[in-house]
Amino acid sequence: MNKYQPIAQSSDRKIILASMTGNVLEYYDFTLFVFLTPLISPLFFPAENKVISLIAGLGTYAVGFFMRPFGSLFFGYIGDTWGRKKALTLSIFMMAIPTALIGCLPTYEQIGMMAPLLLITCRLCQGLCTGGEYNGAAIFTVENIQKAGAGLGGSFITSSSAMGSLSASIVASLVSLPGMPTWAWRCAFLAGVIVAGVGLYL
Repeated sequence: MNKYQPIAQSSDRKIILASMTGNVLEYYDFTLFVFLTPLISPLFFPAENKVISLIAGLGTYAVGFFMRPFGSLFFGYIGDTWGRKKALTLSIFMMAIPTALIGCLPTYEQIGMMAPLLLITCRLCQGLCTGGEYNGAAIFTVENIQKAGAGLGGSFITSSSAMGSLSASIVASLVSLPGMPTWAWRCAFLAGVIVAGVGLYL
């Protein structure tokens, strides 16, 4: 009898699918910003020089990376103390909130300096959640499926990161097409809430 059984049981598939969905969401939300930076920057960082405006937008994208180590510590502690499932659920929920808020934020023209400050705050929250999601999803998957398929199961988490980034690039391309309304970029961020709902359900 072969001791290396394939990952085929429904419980294993559900665990992998749930972890992948959460990770796809995290990386969709996290990388979507950079693809839409040319559209977002003039609205939140208006400047006479478009290059300066774009650099400010890219800097806002970058601040999310500074929060990722803190996210790993924060959600790692929650996972060790209260369980991986609660840590993953919290990270998905917390990621959906700033992503939806980015899609609803008023622009610099409407509320002045509060607009870029709120945008940066949302990016910090996204970075915090992304830092906890990836490692948490991998650990949750490896710990809860058949040991013989743990390596394969964990590999799906890595691939789901690329799937999230690819999905973000596709959606960003669609909302940036000529003829699309100027507010279409907001729909791309609001769509992340739908994926979050699926992830929380699973």
